[in-house]
Amino acid sequence: MKVTKTMRKGQQGARRFERKWGDRLVAVRYRYDASSNETVTTVELEVERRKKTPSNLNLHGPLSAQRKSVVAIRVHYRERELRQKIMANKAVWSPQLKLWLLKYTDAVALALCDRIVHGAAEVCQDVDTSFIE
Repeated sequence: MKVTKTMRKGQQGARRFERKWGDRLVAVRYRYDASSNETVTTVELEVERRKKTPSNLNLHGPLSAQRKSVVAIRVHYRERELRQKIMANKAVWSPQLKLWLLKYTDAVALALCDRIVHGAAEVCQDVDTSFIE
């Protein structure tokens, strides 16, 4: 179907629909259906209105910023297998803190949440943490 005419609210030809639908009416469209040789009238209605969320927000949960962050993990020297696992997940050793730095999501995946040293990754100055990007 081809749109032959579009009218906004308040224009002649849309007023009778405006009386029926009120402020919810956005537009009235007249379409021509060549196969049946008919004119079809359609209306566009506003069904919901809500505040726009800022584009820098990730709506996948309130902890989305934490998921992308770097955390410091305490791993003892004798835990060789665990060290190899976190190194395989691109963890970086911080000689200053004597802690391993890795993505929060990787720490969760490896079940290391109980080993996170809160606040340590934010004060680390000797390691480039751009590997999380």
